[in-house]
Amino acid sequence: MLSIIIVHPSLNRVGGAERVCLEFIKALKEKGYNVTLVTIERTQWYLVDRGLGQRIRPTREQHLVERLPENNLLQSFLVSLLFPLMLLLLKARSGSCILVNTYGDLVESIADISYVNAIPMRIAHRFSQSGLPDSFLWRLAYVTYDIWLKLIERNQNSSIVLTNSTFIQSILKNLCGLDSKVIYPPVKICGTEPRSGQTQRRNLVVTVSRLRPGKNLGIIPQIAKIVQEVDFTIAGTTDKSSDETVSRLLQSIKALRVGNRVKLLVNQPHDKILEILSSAKVFLQTQKTEAFGIAIVEAMSWGCVPVVPRAGGPWHDILSGTQGKYGYAYENLEGAATTIGSIIANEELRKQVSVRAKKHAQDFQDLQFDHQMQKIIEALIDNKRL
Repeated sequence: MLSIIIVHPSLNRVGGAERVCLEFIKALKEKGYNVTLVTIERTQWYLVDRGLGQRIRPTREQHLVERLPENNLLQSFLVSLLFPLMLLLLKARSGSCILVNTYGDLVESIADISYVNAIPMRIAHRFSQSGLPDSFLWRLAYVTYDIWLKLIERNQNSSIVLTNSTFIQSILKNLCGLDSKVIYPPVKICGTEPRSGQTQRRNLVVTVSRLRPGKNLGIIPQIAKIVQEVDFTIAGTTDKSSDETVSRLLQSIKALRVGNRVKLLVNQPHDKILEILSSAKVFLQTQKTEAFGIAIVEAMSWGCVPVVPRAGGPWHDILSGTQGKYGYAYENLEGAATTIGSIIANEELRKQVSVRAKKHAQDFQDLQFDHQMQKIIEALIDNKRL
């Protein structure tokens, strides 16, 4: 059976990109392929299993180093340097193997398949709301990285480029002139009744996110200050760059005196997150340039009404650019507060939107992702044989 190599910098971030990587592995192993996972740092599987709530293992795994450095700037530099070189080396050694890049960045001409699940760092300086750091040094780093990748990609064959949303697809087309195919990321649709056994939902707004810069989580305490008699829970995962974000959130919660209604939960097991979602009325997304938002769809499947920025994949791909059908979009902090207040105040309307959202979530379930990826791999194998 043909071997497939899946390359990802690290699964230890335990975010949406890592869930996609694991789903790739599961889908391909189900078809009988030998799947090798290659990462820069060793995978801490206990963190991955706990954070994503599923146990998936490759046939084989390899890594370059035990741990990446704690410093965010140094870590980004090493990943930017090592990841393209790792792809080149694997391509040279892989022979007839298929090489799959599931990293959110764009190194499209080296791997046979590249799945782009975020605004690529190499073009971040050309997109005003990328959500990535925007200082002079970072912009210089983006430009340098783009030049570095262009040098590496010289004389490489083009590959299949997949994106996780029409939002990212349009960015690649407009800024890179690159065609791509949209395959929505896998969402584990589960649960029909609240896990906690509750029949009544609380006046609770939930946000699930990685606790790191660019997520715009600082607006949550401010919204809580405006919306009275509503609780807010921020359930976040941390990585090496989370300390500042956590510190600022805690300071804001204290300064605005909303500590009795805003809770920050860090690195909770996935089952605990599902229990919280099953008792909440609203899911609040705060990142303006979110590429898709797996957590949003998961929350919808548990009956939460999504409230998202009027931008990015959540608005265009999940809510289909329609206000009030599967959820609601806002343009600023005050708009988010007003929208949340209106949903909480109108229980009948909330239930109607919740039912539609729950049904719509079925369109993104993981089985569809698996089938599409299996077909693409099969077509690629047939093409290689020719």
